[in-house]
Amino acid sequence: MKTLNKIVSLFLFIILISCQTQSGVYSDLNDYGYRGKVKSVRFRSYNNIILRQNKWEVKDSLQVSYTMTHTFNEDGNFIESTMKSPNDSYQMIYTYTGKIKTGWQKKDSSGNIVERGEYAYNGNKGFDETYFDTQGKKVHVSRYNLDQNHHTKTLEDLGYDNDGTVSFRMVSTFEDKDGYLYKVSQEYKTENKKDNLEFTILEKDKFNNPIKVLVKKNGKPNQIRWVTIEYV
Repeated sequence: MKTLNKIVSLFLFIILISCQTQSGVYSDLNDYGYRGKVKSVRFRSYNNIILRQNKWEVKDSLQVSYTMTHTFNEDGNFIESTMKSPNDSYQMIYTYTGKIKTGWQKKDSSGNIVERGEYAYNGNKGFDETYFDTQGKKVHVSRYNLDQNHHTKTLEDLGYDNDGTVSFRMVSTFEDKDGYLYKVSQEYKTENKKDNLEFTILEKDKFNNPIKVLVKKNGKPNQIRWVTIEYV
C-alpha cells in the first residue's frame, strides 16, 4: 500500500505535457508543457463530477480531492511543491548544486522530514529519482526516459521491500495529441494489471495553457482538474 501511495503522489504531478514546447535542456516546466513565463501552478482535483447539458462539471467545488501547488525558478525547475488533501498534506523542498537539481526533502504537516530524494542524470536521455526513508534505506526509484524534446515518454517505477527486493514495478507510456498529453498507459508488471488515463482539455487561458481538464480512467470520466497559473 505504501508503494501504491507513492505512485499516486507521482501522478499528482502530471497535468499536461506539450510536444510543442522545445528546449535545449530538460526542465520541469518544459516537461509539463506550460507556455509563457510561469511562476507557479496550482491545480485542484475533483472526483465529484456530473454531466450537465452534455458538459462535465464539478458537482460541489467545496469537495476538493486534493490541491497540488508547484513553484518554479527562473530556469523552469521546481523550488517547492505542496500537496493538501482531506487526509494528508506534505511539502517538498528541492535542493540544487549551482543550477543542477540534485534532490529534495519531503516534510509532513508538522514540519518533520519523512523522506528525501536524489537525482542521477543520464545525459539528455533521462534521469533516475531515488527515494529514501528516514533511515536512509532506498524505498522507491522513478526512472524517466526522455524524447528528443526533453519530455517524459516512458516512466518506470520500482518499489522495494525492506530486504531490497523489488516488490512493485509499473511502466507508464505517455502519448500526445495536437501538442498536449492525451493518454497515459500504465502497466503494473508485478500485478498483471493495466490502466489507461485519458486527458481532455475543457478550457484554456490566453497563453493557451489548459486550465480545466477532464480525466478519464479506463474510458470512464474520473475527475476534473482546475488549474490556476501565476505568471511572472
